[in-house]
Amino acid sequence: MSARDPAYASQHERLLALLPSLWRPQHDEGGLLADWLAAVAAAQGEAAAELQNVLRAHWWDTADAALWARHYQADRRERGLPAANVREPRDRAELQRYPWVRDLARIGALLDLPPWQEPASLRENVEEYRQRLPDIVDAWRLGLTTPDALQRLVDAALPEDMAAPLARQRSRFALEEPVVVLRRVRALTAPPTVQQGDRIAPLARWRLDAPTTPGFVLAGIAADPPCAATATPMIERYTPGTHPVGIGLAWTGTLAPEQALRLTPTRRGWLARDAHLFASAAESAANAGRDPSANGPWQQAASLPAGRILSLSAAPDGSLWARQRTQQTWRVQRFNGSSFTAIEADAPDGPYLALCCAGDSAWLGTDAGLFRCRLWPQAGGLRWQAVDGIDGAVRALATHGSTLYAGGTDGLSVLDLDQPGEHPAIERRHVGLDIHTFLIDHDRELVATADALFMFRQGRCWRYEGAAVSEHLPDWQAEPAAAAGLHSPLPPLDILAATADGSLWLGGAEGLARWHVADGEGTRLEAFPELIGAVRSLVVDERGMLWIAADNGLFRYDGRDLARHDTEAGTWLAEGRADTAYPSDFTSMPRGHWRYDRDQARWLRWDAVQRRFADPGLADRRNAGVGAGADANIAAVLFTPGVRAELGQWDAAAGSFSAHAEVPPAELRLRIKADELRVVDGVAPLLPPPSGRSDERWRYLQLATAAAPPAGDSPWWSTEGQLFPAPARKAVLPGHFRSAPAFVADPEGEGQFDHLAFTYPPSARLWALLPDGPAVGIRIRLCLPEPDAAADPALIERVWKLVERARPAGVPLQLMVEGRIVKESTS
Repeated sequence: MSARDPAYASQHERLLALLPSLWRPQHDEGGLLADWLAAVAAAQGEAAAELQNVLRAHWWDTADAALWARHYQADRRERGLPAANVREPRDRAELQRYPWVRDLARIGALLDLPPWQEPASLRENVEEYRQRLPDIVDAWRLGLTTPDALQRLVDAALPEDMAAPLARQRSRFALEEPVVVLRRVRALTAPPTVQQGDRIAPLARWRLDAPTTPGFVLAGIAADPPCAATATPMIERYTPGTHPVGIGLAWTGTLAPEQALRLTPTRRGWLARDAHLFASAAESAANAGRDPSANGPWQQAASLPAGRILSLSAAPDGSLWARQRTQQTWRVQRFNGSSFTAIEADAPDGPYLALCCAGDSAWLGTDAGLFRCRLWPQAGGLRWQAVDGIDGAVRALATHGSTLYAGGTDGLSVLDLDQPGEHPAIERRHVGLDIHTFLIDHDRELVATADALFMFRQGRCWRYEGAAVSEHLPDWQAEPAAAAGLHSPLPPLDILAATADGSLWLGGAEGLARWHVADGEGTRLEAFPELIGAVRSLVVDERGMLWIAADNGLFRYDGRDLARHDTEAGTWLAEGRADTAYPSDFTSMPRGHWRYDRDQARWLRWDAVQRRFADPGLADRRNAGVGAGADANIAAVLFTPGVRAELGQWDAAAGSFSAHAEVPPAELRLRIKADELRVVDGVAPLLPPPSGRSDERWRYLQLATAAAPPAGDSPWWSTEGQLFPAPARKAVLPGHFRSAPAFVADPEGEGQFDHLAFTYPPSARLWALLPDGPAVGIRIRLCLPEPDAAADPALIERVWKLVERARPAGVPLQLMVEGRIVKESTS
């Protein structure tokens, strides 16, 4: 390098300043002394640069950084560019794409992450590699087996797009825990005196303790006496004493001997947008890997001629009920799988404020009280009737098991749906409060009025008052009682939700907020006014994901990050961590603590410098960087159970199924046992989820034929479990003839039916595919930019290798790519 190089001008100036003015050469002066001083300055400059390079090479955040690299600086000079400016977006993006890894690799080798061991398909530049190292260090710091540590390890394994905005650089994934990962096969048999080997007859039933919906395998048998053919087999969830009594799924075909039918539980996703209902595709072998209920595409299933859909609710028979608003009227519409039908008989006047399906009825909240519509009336068709005892406005409805909760001007009303009779008993809570929305979350009740948010637990009451940042002041102020004149620093709330990470989510016309523990230390109220518009619906699915229907699109929260669905491109776009705000494409900051100013009608963020709440000054990202379809006004999101039916061969010894063909949905029938005496058809085939009741049983049945009843006056049951005729006194439960010895040896306690019973010929073999509880497993679900694409096997191995380090002893671990299981532990 030339001794007169401008890069060493500062060293040259310092040397000149040491000489007396009479001996000091001028800048443009030649001569021996001037050349010698320039050479010394160049040598000192090179030494200083080398020293800086050596020092920076020992630190992960500066080693191989393009800003200090000679190669990069020389390259910019060759291109006629000045030194890179980190505040200039174009230069910042160029710095992040610098490719060379040298000194940083030596630091990575200390963590067993040397880049030279990575396959070519996972090659990364220096900034991508640099990001992996602190993730590994953080995992060790956070305790390895903790969820945060697992997230850091997955981050370290997944590639990053350093050319993308900061919020969208990291790959998306979800950590689901605790979940049931392992499954076991249980052969379902009857006591020896009532079966032929392992062959079972209709009306046989079993108790299956499963935390989630089990699957089933039915195998056909030969029609050799005393056995019958496996014709129109059915699986039913039977819950005596409830409404409906049973929900059964039948196949209308006949299984040949040794042919098998596998029934696997699935789910479907539904969206309401304006006057249109959209549905994800039913899961099949072709699309299961895409995980269609989570990734779509959502295709239009039906439309209303006018108005818009405000909310959706699913009934046990597979039908969907929608609240409709037009310019002139309010209606409730029922979707039967192909089209909408308005339920207008005896309909109350609007406005309609809430809609919920529970038990054997659809429930409607209005300004004039609560109304119900029987789903399977014995006569007269579908019609509305008022519920006695609830006359004030009902603004929110929710169901938990066999209990319906109704919130409104009368406080919170609790209805027991299992109680016999036309009018269920009503328990009153929080009388005097005008409730706008509520949330029943384990042992606490959260209730929002027009002005305040209250929490009730163990007979005590608290009001949210999180206006201060100090941890010395509680966010929830104890109150002797909830009163109408109390206030919270929040906007009016329309919906509440809670996720497994302890976050409480608040939604309404002013957007989305959440109250949670930030950084494992203090609690914060975080708002998202720059990202998410008015919130119409919040749904937490069985995976623990929060789905957010907003007027600017569909969002979801996976436990750490937010993502937005681009309905036009059919992909999910990362929006960064929920606890982080992004003032620009290249900067981030903690989202901080927020409050809502009702006087100014806006969200304010705590400014630590000014020591006050102020305008956050964040750029509007509500419709930034997405396609035209991403700003869809989504009114509701809903998930319903489904089923995937396949014909094939079953290896009972190995517990493996070989699928040969899929069963079309048209060959499946959903049968609803409204009560012991009536069976009606459902709308869409599904395997019902567990009810949670201790008396729940699963039964093997067959679609009933017009067989003549047996002689005698005793009650009898069809092969479908329907009771004939109505007994004069309480009928015995349907079952098989049991002798006294069988009663003693019966492990299921079913031998109580040994005096009067009904029996049919054995006609099938049956196995249950049970989730092996308890739910203590961990599932890592990788999300791809293109859900249909295949994941790089090298990437899967890298993720698995890292997360295996942090798996707690004895906890099952599963790795999925969208809907495909690619790795799982055996214990």
